[in-house]
Amino acid sequence: GAVVIAPALPAAGRTVTGGVVHVNGVPLHCTDGWRAERAAAPRSLPEALSGLPVRTVPLDVVRSEPAVLEVAFRRIADSGAHPAPDAETDADLDAVAAAALRLGPGFRLLGSAGLALALGRALVRPAPVTHPPDPAQDRTPLLFVVGTAEPAAVAQIAHLTALGAHHVPLDPADLAAGAVRLPRIAAAPALTVLSIDSSAGLRPGAGRSLSAALGALAAAYPGRPDLVLTGGETARTTLDALGIRELEPLGEIHHGAVHSRTPDGRRVVTRPGSYGAEDSLLRIAAALRPRLAAAPAAT
Repeated sequence: GAVVIAPALPAAGRTVTGGVVHVNGVPLHCTDGWRAERAAAPRSLPEALSGLPVRTVPLDVVRSEPAVLEVAFRRIADSGAHPAPDAETDADLDAVAAAALRLGPGFRLLGSAGLALALGRALVRPAPVTHPPDPAQDRTPLLFVVGTAEPAAVAQIAHLTALGAHHVPLDPADLAAGAVRLPRIAAAPALTVLSIDSSAGLRPGAGRSLSAALGALAAAYPGRPDLVLTGGETARTTLDALGIRELEPLGEIHHGAVHSRTPDGRRVVTRPGSYGAEDSLLRIAAALRPRLAAAPAAT
């Protein structure tokens, strides 16, 4: 079959036009959003996925009659390639998801939360499964792994430290060199934040190695904590290091912050790195640990 590739996320200002990813109307390769990667930002989806045969689908085809879009997807698949449709709005993603569903299981979907939401709107939803609250959950340590160098993360972390969280800023050079070791502690603090100290700037191309090192460090944290993982690559490396292969989504704490559960009952929240208002991490802490968030910070 074929994979329909649609990474647009209109709610966050990310669109795809002419096969080019745009962030708030600016082509990705003209922004600094790629600065921590090893190579230059790709100028198009086919370039980003070089080695995989990808053909773009223009916006006018996406917005045409449903049968026209289905034919376009099928022709591309029959040629041995994968369709990458343009999308600027949620309605465009709705059309993409609906077309892939009509074409059947031979067409899989690859994209971000915008495409996942479109898929949810297109499917019949079963009755929600409710999970009884676990009294032991409040006693489980909560570990925030902040794998983004975005300036907004500093203010988000400050809200947690005001709540009494133990903050461990990590030097990126030491982290990449594997020279960081967590101190031995008798008992894990209720809230801990691991973050990359970007005050001195980041070396271009260090993003992947930093995420891998941060994930390994988080996996070694004692006490089997619940996790809040910001940044897709950080989430991926942390879950890989822990051997977590499956997440059951339970809900959304705020837009983009997805609350999930592992098969063995651990709670995990994933959120894009450069995302959320200043109180984003605080809201996540309050959702996972209501009693802790309601208590006055230790002095």
